[in-house]
Amino acid sequence: MMLSYTKPDENCLNIWTYWESLPDEEMPAYLSLCFEALQRKSPNAVVHLVCPENIMEYLPELIPGLDKIRLIDNKKSSIPQKVDYIRIKLLHDYGGLWLDIDSILLHDITEKITSLLKQFSFVGMQKKAKNPPYIVNNFMASVKGSVIIKNYLDNATMHIQHKIDQKSPFEWNEIGSELLTPIIENHSEEAYIFDEKFIHPFDFTESWLLEKKLPKNRIINLLSEKLTKETLTVMLYNSRFSDKLKGRSSSDILYQNDSIINFLLRHSLEVNTIADRKTIKEIIDDKTSDPVDIIIKNITAKNHHLPLIEKDLLYSEKYNIFYASCSKNACSKIKTILASLENNTSYNIQSPHNKKLTGLKGLTDLRHDQASDVLTGRGTFRFCFVRNPFDRAISCFLNRINSLGVAPYDKPYFLMGDYQRNTTKIRHWRKSIGINYDFSSPITFYDFIHFICQQDPYEMDRHWMFQTDCLHPELIEYDFIGRVETFGADIQELLNYVGLNYPYTSITEKVNPSMSYNRKSYFNDELKSIFVKTYLKDFTAYNYNTEL
Repeated sequence: MMLSYTKPDENCLNIWTYWESLPDEEMPAYLSLCFEALQRKSPNAVVHLVCPENIMEYLPELIPGLDKIRLIDNKKSSIPQKVDYIRIKLLHDYGGLWLDIDSILLHDITEKITSLLKQFSFVGMQKKAKNPPYIVNNFMASVKGSVIIKNYLDNATMHIQHKIDQKSPFEWNEIGSELLTPIIENHSEEAYIFDEKFIHPFDFTESWLLEKKLPKNRIINLLSEKLTKETLTVMLYNSRFSDKLKGRSSSDILYQNDSIINFLLRHSLEVNTIADRKTIKEIIDDKTSDPVDIIIKNITAKNHHLPLIEKDLLYSEKYNIFYASCSKNACSKIKTILASLENNTSYNIQSPHNKKLTGLKGLTDLRHDQASDVLTGRGTFRFCFVRNPFDRAISCFLNRINSLGVAPYDKPYFLMGDYQRNTTKIRHWRKSIGINYDFSSPITFYDFIHFICQQDPYEMDRHWMFQTDCLHPELIEYDFIGRVETFGADIQELLNYVGLNYPYTSITEKVNPSMSYNRKSYFNDELKSIFVKTYLKDFTAYNYNTEL
């Protein structure tokens, strides 16, 4: 196995892992296979195996005395605690994904993580089954130098240096989840957090089950219980595994189907039989007939922007109201109104998109039975707001391309990142087809409409993705559909319908009336034709006239 330095690449995802053997020991064969599987499953990423022999090329400045870390339980090696610091420093200096070497990757997750890091500065996983829940550090990704990873590095550096100076021993998780969890809680809007079932389908209390020799039918039954199509990786527990497993050879592991670890490694390395491969495919394929799972699956398939489910499909438990929001359709104002009602106060300063502050719940925050009632039950009142597609496109151009509209509560870092990515895409596209070879020249409305009308809907920015793809009328039966054009009257009718009073500031404040746009000054006949053809389902679904 190559342990040489590999230069980090700023143009693709860097995946980091680390190994350091104890004196007179070698990396167990099963871990070498885990790393080989990681490389095989990540052809479009740069995978780095950091080790004592090359670490100074990656991190020439480490905390002095890092090797002096000692645990309270002096029978355990302190290498993992040293690596707790190394992983933070690597993500801070270079960005990318950290994945402990004792994990088996089931899919190529490069595109998913890259996409998430364009929307969030940090990606992690929470162990919700524990009390209290905590954020793990064996699976985490970060934008280079992000606020979260910088805070984590600063806190870890200060904490480690202090304890080394005091010659105090460390607890096992002292540099990991204990430091990371409160930072994520304080910056929750900047982080995307996976549920543990997608990363840690087996708990550490089940580590024995992963290496235990089992009949094949038992292995398949266990994997059927634990894995789904969305499972990205199976994290293992090297520190808890037996010496017997660590002493098994690569050939023994690869050609014996006698444990879950063997079975998964054979699959990930593509050396299993056709029959076994079919079995695994059936296990991790989406075979559900559950209506909630089907709805979530169909919603997820429409667009790359994963928070559309978590932050745009919202539920007020207090009033049993479900709201499907759609960007550029007065969603900030509607969320503000709901937050004010939820909190019995005028909510007009803090971000209406922060569920922790508003008290609203995302669809994925609900228990399965709750989600079923919210989406399909008769007791929940479900509503959304739609907008004339012409006006929505003009608003997108003016507020997201021609210039960047920033509200007081917005985080400019993320908005600017989206703005730069979108404008760069448009400039590259128009140059590639010969519309404009001057990369620096302003993007016109003509450029914008032509670009979005040829774009893959899955890749569309949420501000101009189809309203029908945001609101899912084929999946969700609404009790009320309001219009931005008549927002004041419609929102009041909605509140009257559910028996609520809104006693705070002007109900229509900060809602831009779409009639203020002179559509014909933006859309000529050519642009109107291609736009209507592309967005026809939005015009049709919500009965908007295709004429200007």
